[in-house]
Amino acid sequence: MALSTIQKLALSCIGRRYNEQHVFTPVTLLAITAYIDEHYGGRKARTQNVRQSLARLEQQCLLTVHTLNETPPVHTYQLTEVGMLKAQEIILEEDSAASQGPDLFWS
Repeated sequence: MALSTIQKLALSCIGRRYNEQHVFTPVTLLAITAYIDEHYGGRKARTQNVRQSLARLEQQCLLTVHTLNETPPVHTYQLTEVGMLKAQEIILEEDSAASQGPDLFWS
């Protein structure tokens, strides 16, 4: 299954949150977009593109989407077990590339 850069970064964001907290924590679209902006070579990710990428990850059963009952509704994203395995692969690739020089993985 080929993943786009945005999808890889989204999985990395959610996976790293799990690694920090050791629990499958839902992550908001805003947090994912901010993470992508920080790691995507200075380019800004469009929220619509991120939302579409996350929808494709949901179709591939790599994450689940939850809607919080707020105004406006807040969507949160949580990895499935399969999604966590994929996120761990991506995180290992990122960390390996980062140890060899800045921005090699995402350039």
